[in-house]
Amino acid sequence: INVYNSQGNVISKIPVTWDAEKGVIDENGLYTAPDFAGEDQIYAMLPGNLEELFTANVHVYWPLDHIEVTPPQATLKKGETQQFTANGKDAQGNEALFIPVWSVSGGDINNEGLFRAPDNAGDYLINVKAQGSDVTGSAVVTVQPEVAKIVVSPSGTDLHKGEQQQFSATAHDKENNEVPFIPLWETT
Repeated sequence: INVYNSQGNVISKIPVTWDAEKGVIDENGLYTAPDFAGEDQIYAMLPGNLEELFTANVHVYWPLDHIEVTPPQATLKKGETQQFTANGKDAQGNEALFIPVWSVSGGDINNEGLFRAPDNAGDYLINVKAQGSDVTGSAVVTVQPEVAKIVVSPSGTDLHKGEQQQFSATAHDKENNEVPFIPLWETT
């Protein structure tokens, strides 16, 4: 450990003894993490003295094995947004840190995983890659088309008291393609 004066110049070197609770640290302060994830502490002590001069906390992570994207799927309308999160995991399912790099096959996604649906209906793949790695995760977004019209069939009927008629409804987009929807029926 070096001691500095007010101008930033080294005025003396203090010899220390290094120690780590779980990892290994050499006489020069080079730390090697243990073979398991968890917390570790590093100490710098005066030789022959158990008084700590310096303590550092180290969090040891396992290597990134896979990325879980939440939610794994979403259904939106054009212009709507969905926040996605990416959690790195090691082979045992423990947390593993990484820097996410987001991309999408359509629409927009920012660096924080906020997706904005495009105007065009369809399925879009959200990808997140760990920076500097080939490890990826993904999610699927379905952008629903806008309903331009609803067709009720039959369009009219005459019934006698107590008779019944089954009606159906289909929704269509502006190109007259059928669009999935669940009708809510009401009489007036």
